[in-house]
Amino acid sequence: MSTTNNHCLFTFRFMVMEIYDEELVESMKYYHSGAHMPFNFLLTYITETWGGKEIAAEINRWMDKMPEGKWPNFVVS
Repeated sequence: MSTTNNHCLFTFRFMVMEIYDEELVESMKYYHSGAHMPFNFLLTYITETWGGKEIAAEINRWMDKMPEGKWPNFVVS
């Protein structure tokens, strides 16, 4: 980062989109929309009946559909 006339000039900007889609079809589109990633809110739906297998299945579902070379994220609260 450099400053000129009290203004910050950034050489890199990071954009995250907020979307809710349980099927992941719409969420995956945001990786190609100019955003760096969509927020992944799927783990916020965990209930007390979920165990490790269910959580792992949800994580794997996202990872399997995510475009190659992109970064995952998991919002948990």
